[in-house]
Amino acid sequence: MTTYNENNQKVLQRHDSNKRIIDAAIDVFSNNGFANSTLANIARIANVSPSLIVQRYESKEKLYLEIVFQLTTLKEILKDSSSLENSLLTLIEEVKKNILLDSPKIRFYSMLLGAKDTPKSLIDGIEEAFNQSVLSKQIIKAQKEEKIIYGEPYQVYLTFLKATIDTISRCYQCSLQVPDNQWFLGLVHYKQENDRSENKHQAFLERVDMIDYFVADYSYIFSINLSNEEMKIYQLNGQDRQWNIDISSLGFSSYKYCYAKKYIETDQQKQFMDNFTKENLDNKFKKHKVFYIQHPITRNNKQYTHQIKVVKINDETIMIGGHDFKENQ
Repeated sequence: MTTYNENNQKVLQRHDSNKRIIDAAIDVFSNNGFANSTLANIARIANVSPSLIVQRYESKEKLYLEIVFQLTTLKEILKDSSSLENSLLTLIEEVKKNILLDSPKIRFYSMLLGAKDTPKSLIDGIEEAFNQSVLSKQIIKAQKEEKIIYGEPYQVYLTFLKATIDTISRCYQCSLQVPDNQWFLGLVHYKQENDRSENKHQAFLERVDMIDYFVADYSYIFSINLSNEEMKIYQLNGQDRQWNIDISSLGFSSYKYCYAKKYIETDQQKQFMDNFTKENLDNKFKKHKVFYIQHPITRNNKQYTHQIKVVKINDETIMIGGHDFKENQ
């Protein structure tokens, strides 16, 4: 007669072998893609027989589908979430954690999002499975309430997932500050009634692309709306952090003026501020999407050379960034 402890041991062994199969499959699929992955390779890494995988999952296609379903519906981590916002916040934290750990899950996500060798039947199966998930129902409900962007739930989810992974990955790679979670929710949430999907997506992608133009040791990065002169802080470090916070809140014209008065020699202040007129910026951007403004400054009775990087995001928005001041030799 089989005892309770023996049954319990079998359950634990089955769970352990399933976990090893799933973990090995994620690793193999993420590195090789779907077409170049084999059950034999997965079995070798999982230290099980190929026949056991077939017994549990029937085929490579169904194993792949199970992994995608677990990952894209947050099956293992979502459990019971009361709202779409909570679900997406859970996803953001999961992405951050797995990128920091360099988890194969992130590589699998990236492979899935850019996969070109996945059979259409599998892609259709993935979307069908997702459409039955809690996450899909939450997206549909939020869309009916006009709280988020329109579109097929699976495509809305994939857009959010891709942009979230890309942004967090680039931030970590460049040692930039990762935006707070509400920034990511801005991808799908309406802020105004006329804020439509394509505008939201475009604005988000522009912000993601901006990261490529800056590197780790920039002490400040601002986005500037040239129409209303609003300045938004993306990154801010250094001893003048509070001054920058206070002055940037007054708008770009005030910021330029106060910056020039604080740092620029009197006879060069006008030239410095003229660099940032709409007309001069437009002329510069006709030739280059990125350019630099270099100028001497005086600080604590010492001469420094400071360089500001200026990046065109769109016709109304620029980004500026600068390093801590470098003393002239």
